[in-house]
Amino acid sequence: TDIRLTAPFKKKLADAFPASSVATWEEQNQRLFTALKLERAGMILLLSIVIFIASFNVFGLMTLLALTKTRDMALFYALGLNRRKMQSVYRRLGIFLGIFGAGLGLVGGLVLVAWLQAYPLPLPPAYYLSTLPAKVDGRLLAVVMIMAPFFSMGAAWGPAWQASKLNPLEILRAT
Repeated sequence: TDIRLTAPFKKKLADAFPASSVATWEEQNQRLFTALKLERAGMILLLSIVIFIASFNVFGLMTLLALTKTRDMALFYALGLNRRKMQSVYRRLGIFLGIFGAGLGLVGGLVLVAWLQAYPLPLPPAYYLSTLPAKVDGRLLAVVMIMAPFFSMGAAWGPAWQASKLNPLEILRAT
């Protein structure tokens, strides 16, 4: 009834029948468990790459924002806004976009998992399982929810630095 009791039960059986060979289901399916661990590591790597690529959208958005709002930023500089505050605005916007995107992905993912649990997707007979398993892993979820804002903040760093290097006099003269 409890999978954690497999090793103690094996020991009891081996002690009771010393001439017999006792193997647990974990030992018999060790290749399967190794493949599942490898698949899990691959999924974490794949999710990290997807989040990293999605942060390029944040980079592009922040770069466009820096290019289209140069006149407004020059006006803020002329009114006394220092360069660190301007960088802080961009970094906060990057973090907000990361949190918003991760939250939206979280809601979408949880809805998809709930749907897959309610209406299981059948698998071909070649697999060990009859339906596609759908389970929420809290640790993986936490890693993704922490990674997304950090990648977004990193993507916003370049445009924030670019926006802070503007010369307000040249921009206001040109317009």
